[in-house]
Amino acid sequence: MSLIAWQGRIVSAVILLAASMAQADDKKNGTVRVPLSHYQQIYQKAHLPPDKAVPPPVAYSLSQAEVKVTVSDQPGQPAQIEAALTVHVLSEDWLAVPILPAGTPVTSATLGNKALALTLLAGDLVWSTKGKGTHQLKILYTAPVTEAARGKALLIPLPPAAAIRFSAAIAGQGLTVSAVPTSGINVSESNGLTQVTASVPRTNSLRLAYALASGLPALITGADYRGRLQGAVVRWQATVDVRVQSADPVTLPLLANSVALSQVSVDGRPAVVEEKQGHLHVQIRGAGRHRVKLEFETQVQENEGPTATSLWLPRPPVSSFRLDLPGKKEIDVAPAAGIEIRRAGGRTLASIHLPPTDSATFSWSEALPDGITEKLRANAEVVHVVRAEEGVLKIEALAAFQVTRGATNVLRAHLPLTVVVNQVLGAGVTDWQVGKNKQQQELTIYLDRDIRSDYRLTVAYELLVGNKEPESPPVTIPLLAMGGVHRQRGMVALLSGTELSMRPQKTVKMTKVGENQLPSWVREGISQTVAHTYKYVDLDAALAAQLAPPERRQGKFDATIDTLFSVGDGVMKALASVEIAIKSGKLMDLDLTLPTDINLISVNAPSLRDHQVIGEEGGSRTLQLMFTKELQGALRIEIAFERVLGGSQQKLAVPAIHIPGADMEQGRLAVEALTAVDIQPAAAMRVLPIDVQDLPRQLTLRTTNPILLAYKYVHALPPFHLELEIKHHAEMQVQVAAIDRATYQTLVTRHGLTLTRVVSQIRNRRKQFLKIALPPDSELWSAMLAGQPVKPAQGAKKKRGTGAPVEISHRLPGGNCLCRKHPDPGIYRHPGSRAASARHRRDPERMGSVLAHQRGLRPARQRYDRHSRGRRQLSARPTRRRPPGPGGR
Repeated sequence: MSLIAWQGRIVSAVILLAASMAQADDKKNGTVRVPLSHYQQIYQKAHLPPDKAVPPPVAYSLSQAEVKVTVSDQPGQPAQIEAALTVHVLSEDWLAVPILPAGTPVTSATLGNKALALTLLAGDLVWSTKGKGTHQLKILYTAPVTEAARGKALLIPLPPAAAIRFSAAIAGQGLTVSAVPTSGINVSESNGLTQVTASVPRTNSLRLAYALASGLPALITGADYRGRLQGAVVRWQATVDVRVQSADPVTLPLLANSVALSQVSVDGRPAVVEEKQGHLHVQIRGAGRHRVKLEFETQVQENEGPTATSLWLPRPPVSSFRLDLPGKKEIDVAPAAGIEIRRAGGRTLASIHLPPTDSATFSWSEALPDGITEKLRANAEVVHVVRAEEGVLKIEALAAFQVTRGATNVLRAHLPLTVVVNQVLGAGVTDWQVGKNKQQQELTIYLDRDIRSDYRLTVAYELLVGNKEPESPPVTIPLLAMGGVHRQRGMVALLSGTELSMRPQKTVKMTKVGENQLPSWVREGISQTVAHTYKYVDLDAALAAQLAPPERRQGKFDATIDTLFSVGDGVMKALASVEIAIKSGKLMDLDLTLPTDINLISVNAPSLRDHQVIGEEGGSRTLQLMFTKELQGALRIEIAFERVLGGSQQKLAVPAIHIPGADMEQGRLAVEALTAVDIQPAAAMRVLPIDVQDLPRQLTLRTTNPILLAYKYVHALPPFHLELEIKHHAEMQVQVAAIDRATYQTLVTRHGLTLTRVVSQIRNRRKQFLKIALPPDSELWSAMLAGQPVKPAQGAKKKRGTGAPVEISHRLPGGNCLCRKHPDPGIYRHPGSRAASARHRRDPERMGSVLAHQRGLRPARQRYDRHSRGRRQLSARPTRRRPPGPGGR
């Protein structure tokens, strides 16, 4: 717009404004006036030059790009790349927008449906454009795939966009993928492809590398086998898919060297085959996916069971088999797998899928004509495990059912009418029913499958026998018989329980055998002891047994007794630790011989139900221990007892515990003194002295004083004898309390009143009270112990003395402590005349007559201070005296 036009617009606006104001004034019959300042502003705006257009800081912008990469598994094929680019042109002039680095093999470049021409300029492929706008470009180009260490890699050129969203689809699964530079890479697998997504910062190129996670040079991904029976061989055509990850040639074992190989090719070209380690190896070149086709023959085996052929496999993860046989055949495969059979044109076609395996065996036999059912033929072995409890016999019949021909999903068994069936256990048992007739019960068991080989079944039933006395008639063991079998064998195992045992009384057509004749799968489920085992073949076999309490046989064991004897005032205490090592059998009770004239204090043992002492006082007594269960292995018994000693008794026979039922008894003895006695051995027979260090640790840890004597012994008849000589010594009194320091401070007033403060530092071990004898006519004002006030008590008055004793009713500190930090002050007053006060001042040595006296305690150091009004005088010298005698006196 020109300057004249701009000024014309301003003037027009002013005229319109003046006209409008004039019209307003005309309506009001007034005039219109414009202020001078407003007029000058309007005039200046009318004469200003127009604003110049400011160019944008950049002429173009690449806001975002979506780059999609597709990598094929075919060797030599480059990766296909598609880039969708958003370009913003901000200038009206001609621009050269860089799209990709120079040297990028671009397949096509389009804008909408129009092709674009890219030009090489300054090292970039650029797009020339003019005019503002937003454009969507689509660029297709390729990148070569190169071999890298353990895998492959490719360098992908990228457009210089501000935001790049990258995605790649790589053929194959189980790969490790890396992309540099990226942020937030995600890797997933689906439909045989590895999907990679990532965010990429602004850059010119991105390096994408991938390799097999397993690190193997090649993997077999799948295999398909098609076989056709021709005479004595099966002709196979196999297709094996192989993924090679290395650029170097690799060899893979695909067949066993026992097959007749007729043709092999890799990707339609003949391949090299070599024999190594019993297998035929096929050589494959080039990284990527390859397809190997094989034609070979396997031999048919007809002499060992059903007609069959075997095939070695390289463990393909996905494998399928199709077998074509003439006629109507029944086909089986090992390892077991589902078989789909289809018959057409007089031939049998089978489709099979197997899990990864090293070998497969296909067997077949002639199928029965339609309308004819194969007759069932089976054998059975039944093992009866019989347990006797109070009032009932519990039987578990473990049946091993073996089908030799045909198949069935219904089993039948026969039982006596007197039993009750409780449970039927077996694989695939859906239901069972019991029917009765006049002679027996018939048990029918329904399965959810047809059994064609071995099958095991467990039937639990019981027989009520009531409370049988020892003279009651024998009980016939009820036996189970399988129905519809060609041959049946049986066994009976009678178990010995804790409540009842079974003693065979009568057998019919049965033979007694050892426990080792039981099948291993039966012995594993038996926890009790097998007392009797029988075997039979005839169904008329029978067994009658007498129910009676079991005969308990005492187990054989060794005993070790460690005893600690503690001699005290008037009593000898003993603590015996008995270790029982059971060598064979079990222990339900145990007898121990106690010494005479002892008091039993306590008995501790594992699983102890009760204990009692049998015998009269003063004679031989027996300690009987009853346990809650039969014990095996090792157990420890702790027994505490004591013997009262006479005051004048000088010699003492050591009371020891013995176990008469032990095969070997040994022990150790230790003697300690708890009081002032002298212990010496007076007589020692069949014991040997040992060093204290040879005693067991669990015995020495129980002592509180040094061990004086130690002995050991081994079981002998008669038992050992150890006599001790005990000498009692008179006890000497020792000082139990002492005053280390006593300070007396006396204040003498003008009126003849004497105030005395006593502070004592006391060392106490056993005294209970501090007794203080106050001077006559004295009055106690306060008493404190360790800084705390205490309550004094009035003691008994004596006939002679200076005054009644005062007892401080508070326990003195004990434990040989020295109460230096907390002295015990006491303040009392003593009346006196002025003459007496003057006499005391003249004769200070007489001050002690008015001081308190701690009865029973003599201070080792004393200090006397006297205070009078206006001055302080030392009235006595510090003294040191000998400590008081025993007892503090």
